[in-house]
Amino acid sequence: MTELPKASSAKPRRFIRAHVYVLACDHRLQRTRPAFQDPNDEARHQEQQHSFSETLLGFLDDGVTFVGEEIDAKHASVARGLAERFRCSYSIIEMPLEERIQNDCGPDYETLNQIDNPENIMRCHRLRELYMCQRVLESLSDGSRGLARLSHF
Repeated sequence: MTELPKASSAKPRRFIRAHVYVLACDHRLQRTRPAFQDPNDEARHQEQQHSFSETLLGFLDDGVTFVGEEIDAKHASVARGLAERFRCSYSIIEMPLEERIQNDCGPDYETLNQIDNPENIMRCHRLRELYMCQRVLESLSDGSRGLARLSHF
């Protein structure tokens, strides 16, 4: 079970100097083939996804060397495709399903947000965010520039 670190027991860490950009968006924008019932929704999505792609391209043009993404591995994604195109390091930083369940955090955000205890919901959000932050830190080195794509809004 993953635990949050306590300030008093924190071990000395090696610090790196890196630039990390965090970009939050709706999960449907990051997927290359989301499903829509209404064709009007699909047309609007295509327009928004184009803007999303242009934003990502701007970061990659600016020298981002790592892209971390909160996405299920079974979904093809815009960010993964662009990272490959730019020969940029890429990693899925989402906490694995097994670990989320082991920590009583539910398989997804919809299930998590149905928990009656607000303190437990916040505990789960902190665990997942800490996990993703650790994945990003493991992938960066001094002077690197990273982009973490999350969807928490």
